[in-house]
Amino acid sequence: MLRISAVCAVALGLPAVAWGQDQDGGLDAHGFVLTAQDGDVRDGYVLHRPGAMDRGQWFVGGVLELANRPLVLIDASADPDDPSREPALTNVLGLNLTGGATLHPRVRLTASMPLFFTSRSFGENQGLAAGDLRLDAMLLAVTPEDELGVGLGLVPWIDLPTGATSKFLGRPGIGGGGVVAMSYGFPRATVTANLGAQFDPEVEGLLNLTGSDALISGLGANVLVTERDALGIELDVLSPLRANDRKGAGAPAELTVSFRHRTESGPYFNAGFAAPVSRGAGAAAWRLFLGGGFGKLGPAAPKDKDLDGITDDLDACPTEPEVVNGYRDEDGCPDGLSTLLVDVTWNGAPVAGADLIVEAADGTLTEAATTAQSWSAAATPDSTYKLTAKKGDCLVGDTTARVGDGESRAAVPLVLVASATVKVSVVDSSGNPIDGARLAWETDTPECLPAEPPALTRGASTIELGPGKHTFIVSAPNYRIAEQVVDVNKGADEALVFELAPTKLKLEKSRIVILEKVQFETNKATIKPESFELLDEVADIINRNPGAGRVEVQGHTDDRGSDSYNLELSQRRAESVRRYLADHGVDKDRLIAVGFGETKPIADNGTAAGRAENRRVEFLLIDQKDQAIEEPAH
Repeated sequence: MLRISAVCAVALGLPAVAWGQDQDGGLDAHGFVLTAQDGDVRDGYVLHRPGAMDRGQWFVGGVLELANRPLVLIDASADPDDPSREPALTNVLGLNLTGGATLHPRVRLTASMPLFFTSRSFGENQGLAAGDLRLDAMLLAVTPEDELGVGLGLVPWIDLPTGATSKFLGRPGIGGGGVVAMSYGFPRATVTANLGAQFDPEVEGLLNLTGSDALISGLGANVLVTERDALGIELDVLSPLRANDRKGAGAPAELTVSFRHRTESGPYFNAGFAAPVSRGAGAAAWRLFLGGGFGKLGPAAPKDKDLDGITDDLDACPTEPEVVNGYRDEDGCPDGLSTLLVDVTWNGAPVAGADLIVEAADGTLTEAATTAQSWSAAATPDSTYKLTAKKGDCLVGDTTARVGDGESRAAVPLVLVASATVKVSVVDSSGNPIDGARLAWETDTPECLPAEPPALTRGASTIELGPGKHTFIVSAPNYRIAEQVVDVNKGADEALVFELAPTKLKLEKSRIVILEKVQFETNKATIKPESFELLDEVADIINRNPGAGRVEVQGHTDDRGSDSYNLELSQRRAESVRRYLADHGVDKDRLIAVGFGETKPIADNGTAAGRAENRRVEFLLIDQKDQAIEEPAH
């Protein structure tokens, strides 16, 4: 395992040569402890992975390692701003040995120890040496099934001081620690994490290397290239709990990249390299690894070439992974779903806002959705779906859709649920039916009404419709438009009688012709009350025809009085009418008031009758030059 502790620095400015082989205590600056190598290619070099274990498994292995400068002396006595650096331990060549056995499916014991062929310290060869012996145990709490899913275990260990302390290759006393090991297995990858602590004996007076207990953390990932080959990456960090008091101390870390291969019969091989993320004692400038061993794993499981969880003996497509989508997931083949597109229609056109329910043939609810216009989803090929649609309280529809390969399209036509009856009668003030009357309506729920209003025969008709609040509008030539709002309940039988009053105006090309005069107080612009009903009808016809554009309200007088007085009086009267119309709902931006005085007579001012005709208000549609406006179709 990667070892991270304080970086070496000169104590009290003593030269490096003042410390020699007679030193009583030392430090394990090798910085690498091999974890269990049972032959599973998902294993790493430095992180403990809680994988599946079987009683009777055993393994032996070794990794040849070359490490460059895992310990560097930093001498700041001469120049604190530019300290010198001298390798205290470098060119470490050794064989990291490991072996272990599984005593129980949840208990594995492992021993590991390095043997060093050579190393250099302060420029001198150190020869053969041994490292500390580590004994650890993997105690599984959660076992990943077939290496998939969560694995959780506890790994405690003890470090025995069998190493060469005088060569920076062993501890002066017993150490130990442990980590909580976690993993998550995917079909082609495994993620591993370690978190724990290392406890080391203290080292006093050794070139500022005092030793320290430390926190351990690590994170790694492993990707299966083939069933027996894998690439791995690991980051392992050991953060001292006690900071070093000399410049250059810190918490370094190493990143390890590896490749593993396992043969079918049990032998395995691996290779890798490591580089520091940050430097310090135990984090080498670089490391190279090459090793192998033998691992007797549990009973060989049936092969699964495509790693889809279905073994080759049961897999109809052993080289193509299954696509889990609810359709033939057990055959091991990547069977694709079809696409079902559904249009909910009303009067032959797609309609938005309908509630759609899609059910499989066995009654299983597959989807419930509100359509924008068309709805689509993946569907099982060679299957039948029941489609039911509803919009509001008045439109319903259902159909059956058969899904083939690829794309299938179905339409659900909505039909009106007529649950109420309204009888419409149009009469004059004497109660006589009015021929030529027309019916229109406005509603927030058009789906609750027939597509088109029915024709009125002798001013009457009976309508089947759905519940809701509807506005019925009736018009007839030479009569005022009338409307009624009716709140129709389910099962109701309503009767609407429209009594139309004769109109006070008629529509001609580019103008509204009033059949009565607008009456004013003598020599004033005050409108008499008897003209209110007339102007109300003018306001109503303007509001019902927004496409008619602007209306010019023209005021005219006879020739009695001065020209200037007549012009001013006609302007005030036109503006008075404009204000009245605006106060009764007409957009004031559509109204223009113009007074012409006596300049545009239509009769002889020499007679009383002629002067009466010349005193008038007219309404011109200045944006409608070529055609007369019409009452809107509702």
